[in-house]
Amino acid sequence: MHSGLSIIEENYLKAIYKLQQMDGRVSTNELASEMGTSAASATDMIKKLSNKAVIQYEKYYGVQLTTYGANLAIQLVRRHRLWEVFLHDKLGYSWEKVHDLAEELEHVNIHDLADRLDAYLGHPKSDPHGDPIPDGSGQLPKTDYIKIDELRERDSFEIKGIVDSDAKFLNYLTERNLGIGCKLRLISIDAYAETYEVLIEATHQSLVWTKRIAQNILIKKT
Repeated sequence: MHSGLSIIEENYLKAIYKLQQMDGRVSTNELASEMGTSAASATDMIKKLSNKAVIQYEKYYGVQLTTYGANLAIQLVRRHRLWEVFLHDKLGYSWEKVHDLAEELEHVNIHDLADRLDAYLGHPKSDPHGDPIPDGSGQLPKTDYIKIDELRERDSFEIKGIVDSDAKFLNYLTERNLGIGCKLRLISIDAYAETYEVLIEATHQSLVWTKRIAQNILIKKT
């Protein structure tokens, strides 16, 4: 499926998809913030994308992807996450570097390339950050991940996904031996300070997570 969109237009489309998963309709200011640009620039792009029938825009109600736009966006996401797996698993790039590289590669849309890449990688269900990879029809694997505030003290859990793929945050996790599949136990919760003391089961290392750290880590109770 060739989009007929420029790279910057595709980047906007993917940003709208991401924000729409969280908030439904997307405001101009939300989109501008996500893209690191001005509201005026975002407004201009919204007009262009609306004219290409990939989004719907209503004043005071914001932006929403059309069915066509959503299909394009999910294929961009699929290509991005497959390239992340390839770069990490086959070329040995660390998980904090693959995002920016995949941002470039996701725009290569050659017929059946994504399907061939998917088959070559063994049909992975998630990327190095734990994000689910859509299949060829655009369906996302179902996940039942939660955040640490849904646990009780002494509960054991496993890290399944990272919300914030910023390189600094990923480096922070790596330096503390934290990654996808890492098994931990919640030792205590300080409700006033909004911190969580956790224990890495493999190393018996104790760490204190702030609320900001905890909210950016998806887990599954074990």
